[in-house]
Amino acid sequence: MLVAHHPFDEPHAGSPFGRSRPGADAVEALAGDGIDVFLTGHLHVSFAGPSATRYKVGGRSAIVVEAGTATSTRVRGEPNAFNVLRIEPQAIQVDHLVWDAAGRTFVTGQQQCFEHTTDGWTTRP
Repeated sequence: MLVAHHPFDEPHAGSPFGRSRPGADAVEALAGDGIDVFLTGHLHVSFAGPSATRYKVGGRSAIVVEAGTATSTRVRGEPNAFNVLRIEPQAIQVDHLVWDAAGRTFVTGQQQCFEHTTDGWTTRP
């Protein structure tokens, strides 16, 4: 698992990934070397998905998890949120917890499940 403040490749409006970034080579190299999960933030926009959506790293795929804005007012068109990862040897679930202003609490929003295969991490239905 690799944790970095800045994303290697930025998701942009309506698309899981945007234009090519200078970090693209790093994602390919690190995933190819065995990194299973990339945890990043900085953009204040939540996202989780397999790296194979954008990169073909020798048939191997990692999971990219971008953090939203947990407690700041620097939101980007979505409510405050954070992610919880539930990790098992062959499965990872990403729970996206979203602020419910009316209830004044975080509630579980989207849940995404990934499973480990011979090609790396893929989305589990």
